[in-house]
Amino acid sequence: MLKIKKNNFKIKFTEINLRQRMYQKQSYVTVNIMTEFYPTIVDDCVIGGAIDIKLDLANIKSLNDLNGIYKGDVGSVTISVNNDGVWEHNICDNYEIEILNRKGKEMKFKLKTDNCSMETVGNIVSLYSTSSTPEELGKNFDLEEFFDKPISKQIGNSVISRYFMR
Repeated sequence: MLKIKKNNFKIKFTEINLRQRMYQKQSYVTVNIMTEFYPTIVDDCVIGGAIDIKLDLANIKSLNDLNGIYKGDVGSVTISVNNDGVWEHNICDNYEIEILNRKGKEMKFKLKTDNCSMETVGNIVSLYSTSSTPEELGKNFDLEEFFDKPISKQIGNSVISRYFMR
């Protein structure tokens, strides 16, 4: 269910990717949730778009630690709407995201902003990390539900590894 300014939209998909990194000796996990929705006719205009949610969370050691209610001070919500070919981007400062539960790769959550409400289930795809080894990452985040072998790429002095959900 997705409602923007009292108009209902059908969700195409919701994809969730995580990024773990170290900052001042503390582990942070950024949860990136991307939801796209199908176009529909609203007031003789074709409206479609996407919602991008980023939650920057400290002390998350596993996927099970994500349950909870998060508000505007831990990330951002951007609602991008294509209105008859013209993109409009609205960054919401006042929002609440409630992660309700997770079963395997699926995570159910609710989003509330001043002009938007959404309740849906997203698929967790992967975890990115700049930790240099799987052992180092394993000290900060539980990799049990991810494939053992990551796809790795070196960019400058950093190695970025992407672990996919099983």
